[in-house]
Amino acid sequence: MNNFHEAMGQYLDYESALEDFDPERTVFLALPLHAYNHSLFQGRFIQKRLREEKARLIIFDPIKNEIVQWIKS
Repeated sequence: MNNFHEAMGQYLDYESALEDFDPERTVFLALPLHAYNHSLFQGRFIQKRLREEKARLIIFDPIKNEIVQWIKS
């Protein structure tokens, strides 16, 4: 849960900063596939927070070194 709080805080800070300095860019929160599929991440609280913040995600497979999914909430 601490990792989620830290990552979400950084995501929101970068998103806010880019609104002022480079509004054409879009911030995505990158998550390894195993973290995205974890039951904690799929739980109601985290999913609710992602919806509330309209978070955009990139899910990647670190073993295959490829992007698995782009999610725009």
